[in-house]
Amino acid sequence: MNKYIELQQGTKIPAHSLDTYTTDIDKIADGALLIPENVVVVDFDHVRDDLLRDVLDKYPTRAIKTERGEHFYYRVPQQMRLYNKNNIRTYNGLVADYKTGNGGKKAMAVVKQNRVMREIINAIELDNLPELPVDLYPIYSKNTSLEDLDDGDGRNSEIFSHIKILKDKKVSDTDIGRIVNFINNKVFKTPLPIDELKATIGSAMTGESNNNGKPSFYTIDEKGKQKLNLTAIEMYMREKLDIREYRNILFYIKDDKRYEKDTLNGTNIFREIRKTLEKENIVLNTKQDSEILHLIKTDFRIEEDKNKKYPIAFRNGWCLYRDQFIKQEKIFTPFYMDVDYDPSANDENVINFIKWFCKDDEGLITLFEEILGHILMLERFPHHIFFFVAGKGKNGKSTMLNMLNNWTDGLNSTTALDQFEKETYAYDLIGKIVNLGDDIDDTYIEKSRVIKVIAGGSKIKARALYTMPVDFKSTATLIFSCNNMPTFKDKSGGMARRVVCFPCNSNVEYGKIDLDLDDKLTTDSAKSTLLNLAIKGMKRIIANGGELTITETSKALTERYLIENDSIAMFFSETDVNKLCDDMENNTFTKLYSLYQMFCDENGYTPSGKNTLSKKLDEFGFESYTGAGNVRKIRPKKW
Repeated sequence: MNKYIELQQGTKIPAHSLDTYTTDIDKIADGALLIPENVVVVDFDHVRDDLLRDVLDKYPTRAIKTERGEHFYYRVPQQMRLYNKNNIRTYNGLVADYKTGNGGKKAMAVVKQNRVMREIINAIELDNLPELPVDLYPIYSKNTSLEDLDDGDGRNSEIFSHIKILKDKKVSDTDIGRIVNFINNKVFKTPLPIDELKATIGSAMTGESNNNGKPSFYTIDEKGKQKLNLTAIEMYMREKLDIREYRNILFYIKDDKRYEKDTLNGTNIFREIRKTLEKENIVLNTKQDSEILHLIKTDFRIEEDKNKKYPIAFRNGWCLYRDQFIKQEKIFTPFYMDVDYDPSANDENVINFIKWFCKDDEGLITLFEEILGHILMLERFPHHIFFFVAGKGKNGKSTMLNMLNNWTDGLNSTTALDQFEKETYAYDLIGKIVNLGDDIDDTYIEKSRVIKVIAGGSKIKARALYTMPVDFKSTATLIFSCNNMPTFKDKSGGMARRVVCFPCNSNVEYGKIDLDLDDKLTTDSAKSTLLNLAIKGMKRIIANGGELTITETSKALTERYLIENDSIAMFFSETDVNKLCDDMENNTFTKLYSLYQMFCDENGYTPSGKNTLSKKLDEFGFESYTGAGNVRKIRPKKW
């Protein structure tokens, strides 16, 4: 059902918020259609009628007459990102405004003015619209039309640049040929001679330059003055740096070897652009920097396949696809580890440290290897949250985290446990394989929905500051270190299923501290050894059907934590409730809850409500029943 926005009389200004609409256009005098998310309106103003007829005849769709032109309605192609932008060049050389609800945006198209519906040129219902044709795809970096260009207007240069853009956007040669013929024969006022057009097409399609082999970074304005062509610079640098996008984050090729993530403000990409332009004696100012970054960000037509599985790439050209290594140089992936895959690596410093850290407990060593393996598993991993719980003294916890931090350098975040509820903090997990939260506080965690969703492998929303949120599934293993475990308000069991506690009970003997240990654990050999241990642990997890090998030591610590994290469980473990049941005069639920409240007050717990206690009676082997005088009593459960 269509939604319509009431407009102020005689204007195109909404009378109310865009959240306020009607489904009956007859009820309002002036109205606009609230454009659905899967619809785009291509708004042509002051375009020649013969061109509009050509487009509509070739790609018939819903068309509505406007004061200055026509609105063409199309369905948004799958995985296409569209923006609400004005004065944008189309692939076929015209200029239009784009209006869409794509991506949750709010946009409208006027359909009624002064109680009169606009003329419908071609009637097709919104739920039966054809897909936006390639010819009308937007080129956001261009805001000039090719319409009516004539001899002396730079037709050759414009068509050359236009073809390069289409080629850069991976438009097929067949489509490019058809579009160029349309522009030359229909859009230009006077067509280019056929021989000249063929030569221009050939140069543009083969990647040749129209400037003696060098990219042309300048253009001539209408006054005959030379100025920088920022679009040409952006196109050239995007191709040279092979700029890619992953979850709204830009990556670029570094030293022609590996892909590196750009910063939010584009610092890294600007640095590479400046290095290239300095060779041409070109210096950009801050405004030009910003404009090029804007062109780069808005010129991506298709988002990456959200279901694509990316490997982890290693420094020496190997890539890890799940549990298989494949030699594959210069492949795009957001997950690059500055580590060599060397199956023979067996650094004794790493081996000895892990043995010491685990107190030579083979079970803990096995679990530690599997935690490393969990980090490498970007999908189908056990979805646990690991807590390294420190004992007293110098236990090596900080050294261990420093080792992991260096091993996963560039692919780790350090978000604290209580910060994940904020979208801007959760954003730090995008493109990461591990989150290392060091020395978290033993605080009461009021909200834990996001941390459960992250650990469970489901989609969450996150955003960088001042940007729109994006949906993503976290690939990061969650690791936290602490002296005392935090307490979660959530007692539903969602957290309990995820938590794995790892005891850190080692202690460095006085006078035996190795001051160089951090350096020894971060060498190339050490990192390759950690990778081998991680592969070993990962394969064991897969062989175990996705389950970890939990030792008795870890299990006991985890179970103890879960009891202590649950005030009700702690109450039942330390209170003789059976004795209360034997006291026939006092074995009421009210008395039980009163004792529970006193227990919480004495031990610093936040008590749960009566309903929660009632629901959990069964879990601890008790039940309630109605006794004499309609009094609710408790007793051991009858099995």
